[in-house]
Amino acid sequence: MIGSIHKKGKTYYIVFRLHDSGTGKLNQKWIPAGKSKKAADTKLNELMGDVHDGTYREIKKIIFAEFARLWLSSYAEMKLKPSTLRSYRDIINNHLIPLMGDYQLNEITTVKLQRYVAMRLKKVKPKTVINELVPLKKMFRHAVKWSYLKVNPAGDVERPSFDEKEIEILMLD
Repeated sequence: MIGSIHKKGKTYYIVFRLHDSGTGKLNQKWIPAGKSKKAADTKLNELMGDVHDGTYREIKKIIFAEFARLWLSSYAEMKLKPSTLRSYRDIINNHLIPLMGDYQLNEITTVKLQRYVAMRLKKVKPKTVINELVPLKKMFRHAVKWSYLKVNPAGDVERPSFDEKEIEILMLD
């Protein structure tokens, strides 16, 4: 497989052909690679390495809100207890979708998620934020498995720390 770089306007593109496993036909792919030739060369080398190693996956485009609904219906409804599902649905619909719903899934970065954590800590307790991170991390893990993302941006999000209250045990004298 050979790839090349073409410039259209001010943007460089990687152009290559890939066999469709279903039809056997060659499909030409144009992938935006940035504003500089150097960035395009780097991306082309990385992409060709993935293609030759057999690890290349075409990333599907979807907005966060749509993926969240897909994840809830395709995974969470089948695997989670009703109370957990209800909790996850509330977190997704009341907190995550209002803030990130219109973003393309691949536009959500670890930095954006860490900002979300910091913003939520100003309003709620750390344990609440940790509870909100659980479905978020699971969703992004599935996004990678299902070829919507190459890497999980939630994987490196720092959980807030909190002090657990020590329970006093009463002793009978």
